[in-house]
Amino acid sequence: MSRQVTGILQVPVEDILAKIQWFTTDDATIVSPAGTVMIAEAACGAHSHTILEHVIEEEAEARHKCKYGGPHPVRKGEKSSPEWEDRWYREHVRPEHELLRQWCGHRVVAAHERLTAAEAENHRLDLLVVQLIKALDLAGETMQAEQFAEEHERDRITPYLARPVVDRPQHWSEMPIREVQVHRRRRWA
Repeated sequence: MSRQVTGILQVPVEDILAKIQWFTTDDATIVSPAGTVMIAEAACGAHSHTILEHVIEEEAEARHKCKYGGPHPVRKGEKSSPEWEDRWYREHVRPEHELLRQWCGHRVVAAHERLTAAEAENHRLDLLVVQLIKALDLAGETMQAEQFAEEHERDRITPYLARPVVDRPQHWSEMPIREVQVHRRRRWA
């Protein structure tokens, strides 16, 4: 058993056990949660190529699900929406993949790099949309091409539109005027 684990981890098991808390039962060695993480990290370092191939395959599958949806993991027989798949990917799958990449010797993608990549992809898709609108126009679908071109410009998401509005104290001149009618019973003396 110890030779098999040493072969997989490419590190002597005794070296890992010296750094963590553990105990043995009749047929197994139980390690602490921190020890489990160290073992997983050692396995990723020893077999980084295989792990990274697996991560790339899972990301391709996740990208497909984020576009078209997929089988719902909880409600059997139902299909999940692309929005749900995207949220699941961001909350559960992407952090795991980034951790595995880091353990395989790659650094984690910084937020700036992710933003730069998103802007480049947005530019690429913008050019593609323009080409498709031109092709639609040349195919004789002028009305539809104009409609798509107008919608493409009108619904553009800019940093100003994506930025949350910060609440601030308003000046008295900015406050809306509300007229309230008060119904009172008249008193006759």
